[in-house]
Amino acid sequence: MKRINLLTIQPTFDILSIMLNRKCEVCAKDFLVFPYRKGARFCGMKCVAKGRNYKGENNPCFRGGRRIRKDGYIDILTENHPQSRDNYVLEHRLIMEKKIGRYLEPYELVHHINGIKDDNKIENLQLVSHQEHAQIHQWGVINKGRKLSTNHKAKIGMANHLIWKNKQNA
Repeated sequence: MKRINLLTIQPTFDILSIMLNRKCEVCAKDFLVFPYRKGARFCGMKCVAKGRNYKGENNPCFRGGRRIRKDGYIDILTENHPQSRDNYVLEHRLIMEKKIGRYLEPYELVHHINGIKDDNKIENLQLVSHQEHAQIHQWGVINKGRKLSTNHKAKIGMANHLIWKNKQNA
């Protein structure tokens, strides 16, 4: 059987003759496309990224600026908030800020009274310090619906005492 060298075969037509000439909307360079891509607007991926404004409401996956995090809390898209992370702020913090009429300080926490993280009604929110929040959860006022056992409370108390004692000696 005779071997055929594909590099020596001449094509029967010029492929460039069927391609269409387009002008990039971003960089204004001329580029060639196959007829099935006659609606092409950009010459390459860099220009696609620049040409398509996919931020915020222009993004096809945009859901109104509200998202539920993996830990169950709700983030809200906000511009120019002093404590935002990637322009998102926790919804319960925004609700408490609106109620008290100022931004919350980083040391202020908003506690969900019923323990449901996405229940952000103002009646369910309580402004507390870190210490108050720790006391609420450690001593079983609300610990995911379970009261702590006496043994567990004793262990927590002993650990807190050791932490306090180490701070005093330092």
